[in-house]
Parts: sequence; structure tokens; C-alpha cells
Amino acid sequence: MTKLSLNGYKLASIFCRRESLGEGVCILISNNIIFQTIDLKQFCHVKSLEICAIKPHLKTTKLIIFCIYKAPAGNLKQFYDILENILNHFLQPNVTYLTVGDLNINLFLKSNDTLKLVTLINTFNLMQVVDFPTRIINTNGTLTDTIFVDTAIYDKI
Repeated sequence: MTKLSLNGYKLASIFCRRESLGEGVCILISNNIIFQTIDLKQFCHVKSLEICAIKPHLKTTKLIIFCIYKAPAGNLKQFYDILENILNHFLQPNVTYLTVGDLNINLFLKSNDTLKLVTLINTFNLMQVVDFPTRIINTNGTLTDTIFVDTAIYDKI
């Protein structure tokens, strides 16, 4: 059992590994927000794509929040395939998506991996909104921690 405590927040959704301990994903939400946890266990593959999600009950927007992690040693093809399956599965009219996570794909690099990820998220009307280094290693900045937002609401953020 995972124990996590932060004043004013509750654990809304979590995925923890049973093997290769030490990493996983979770979503904390304010105590005063009502939400529904979305079961994504069938989509989780240790190291390739670990994910959890919630659907907060908001008055103005139908929103699904995903939190994802891909380990550096994760299988990239499996990551892209699973991510596409998840987005296809949950794609609904009038639903907004917010996807956050550590993908361990440096979006500052002009690589095939970066191009494939950006193309995939753009296909689902999502855009990557973080444009600054999220980690500094030996004075070099990388962008591996991301936030993808539905383009329909980007201007409202």
C-alpha cells in the first residue's frame, strides 16, 4: 500500500510497479474537487508506459487528466503504440485532455523519436506547451517533462 500525504490534497489515482520498484505515477487532487478515477491498468506496461488518469467533475469543462511515465529503458515502439491506443480509446467529442508526464524523450533534440511523439500528439489536437528546460545536466538543458493540452482550450489557459 502506497502512503502519500500532502495537506489539502488526496491521492486520486496511482500506478506503482510491483517489480523494478522506485518509480510510478500518481495524481493528487484538491480535497474539495469531486472526481472519478479511470482504470488504465490494462494499458500499463512497466517501463514502456506507466499511466494513471482521472476525470474531475467540473462545471464548465469535461476534462480527462492523464499522468504518464516512460522509463529511459522503456520500449519506444510499445510506448507510441499504447499511447495511441489510449488516446483513441478516450477520444470523445467535447472532452478536453490534459496529459502530463516524464517521457524521457528530449523534445529539444531534432530526432525521429521527437518527431514521432509530436506528430502523434498533434494528431489528437494536443500540443506540447512546455518550452523551457525541465532538467539541467552538466549545464545542458533537456525537455523530457511535458504537458500536452487540447488545442481547443490552449488560449484559455
